[in-house]
Amino acid sequence: MTYSLFDTPRRAFALRPYIVLEFGKHKVVMDTKWKLLSDTERNSGISQLDMYQMYAYGKKYGADRIVLLYPYSDRISRTDIRYASNDNVKVDVRFVDLRNPDSSISDILSEVTDAVASSAGQGVARKREKTQILEALWP
Repeated sequence: MTYSLFDTPRRAFALRPYIVLEFGKHKVVMDTKWKLLSDTERNSGISQLDMYQMYAYGKKYGADRIVLLYPYSDRISRTDIRYASNDNVKVDVRFVDLRNPDSSISDILSEVTDAVASSAGQGVARKREKTQILEALWP
């Protein structure tokens, strides 16, 4: 399902993240940016507009988790950045090593599915579902 920022007078300004994962009633929204972040820039170079976009995704999609993916570079030392709002929108910034994308993406998907399974309070069934999801997304 695609959401828009506004519905009247007509649907306008579509919100289309690159990836929406659904685990039962839980949703994870993932989006990508193709710029290099750096420790020397304010907010590591993450733009205000990108965060507004992630916040809107979180609200409109009712996402339990939002993951913003950037290419990895040696210019950034922190690889576990998390932003959280007072109204429970959480945005995790993660990095994909383009020299080894299979491993990077598998690790990120594993982290996301573990977190969702943990917050859902489910055990073995979630682990089995997680394996199926990972195999389907990244064979």
